[in-house]
Amino acid sequence: MIFTRLKFSNLYAFADAELNLSYPRKPVNMPLEAEYLTGRPKFYYKKVCIITGGNASGKTSLGRVLLWIQIFLRTKELKNTLRINNKAQNASFEVDFATEDYLHHRLYVSLYLNELNTIFIREMRYGSVRIGLNDTCAKTTEKLKALFHTGLPSSSETYFNESNDSDGSAIIERFKSIKFYGGWYYLLSETKESTTEISGVNKDILERVIKTFDSSILGVSEMQDSSEKDSKNKPDSVYLIKFKNSDSLVVTSKGEITNSDRLSRGTYEAVTLSHFISSVITDNESLKRNEYIPSMTYFLDEKLAYTHSELERIIVALVISKMKENTQFFYTTHNMDIFELDLPVHSFIFLKKTDDSSEFVEASSVLKKNDRSMRNAVERDVFGVIPDTSLVSELL
Repeated sequence: MIFTRLKFSNLYAFADAELNLSYPRKPVNMPLEAEYLTGRPKFYYKKVCIITGGNASGKTSLGRVLLWIQIFLRTKELKNTLRINNKAQNASFEVDFATEDYLHHRLYVSLYLNELNTIFIREMRYGSVRIGLNDTCAKTTEKLKALFHTGLPSSSETYFNESNDSDGSAIIERFKSIKFYGGWYYLLSETKESTTEISGVNKDILERVIKTFDSSILGVSEMQDSSEKDSKNKPDSVYLIKFKNSDSLVVTSKGEITNSDRLSRGTYEAVTLSHFISSVITDNESLKRNEYIPSMTYFLDEKLAYTHSELERIIVALVISKMKENTQFFYTTHNMDIFELDLPVHSFIFLKKTDDSSEFVEASSVLKKNDRSMRNAVERDVFGVIPDTSLVSELL
């Protein structure tokens, strides 16, 4: 699916936060191509979202919420991994998203915690409208807004509103008949949701990436591990990393590394990063054009925090260059050098935290042209997101 709008209430530090992930028209001097739904050339969406913000501003939390929503849409099961901030109050999310079958959807879900701290649904509202050949995202968003206001769908629209069930189970029943496809890859920072298995990693990519991160690495050899079996009863691959001083270590298909202290933190992270890059490239090559091109979501969360800024920029540029049609890439970072990437202004999103509440600040709401210096604007704190350092400064 392609996210076009997010709204969170009382989830993590998002007390009341909303983010628009579409844009109305193709900008002049557009540095990023194919930012539209395949087959719908005027349905523009933000294909690349570079998200920056201070510590604890909500970058990883955003990934957790989006992953939870995608799993819920696919499985229709409530996972108890979503954190409601104020447990005495209801929480909610509302998401607009487009799918490869030319439908624009809106899902509103109100959540609450019972006395056992288990999440249940208080209310669910769902609607979808068809995306016409020349429709913009703004046009179909207005249709969704009207649909939710009237509750009266046309013959080409879907809408229902379910609420007030004792445990929320009946609310989901009607929703189970609606199928969503596409896929995702979330590599989150130090969370259980992070993908750790690297069974699909490309050996050449792994070798190129980790040798770039660590010049003392001589090469990578692929071996078969008969103790690890996949669903087709074939042995999984394990990788032997060799160093120039004759040291070596083994990386298993589950991402486990023997003698991991031999690696720097940046090189350690590069192993799972290689799997992420392999997946993006594989998706690009294997998901060929059929009737519909499946949509994909990629979320890379601060996995280049221990990386030289020049290397970070080229890795991000590589991922962007290998993205197929109908994909969306979220990348979180602290590094200001990321603003040197040749991307549209609307690709940059900031998270600003005031007291205990996080909000989104879209760069395009302040800078209207792509020829402005993004880094210069950030350094001048045009977006109001530079952290307050006064308490530490007083110690000087």
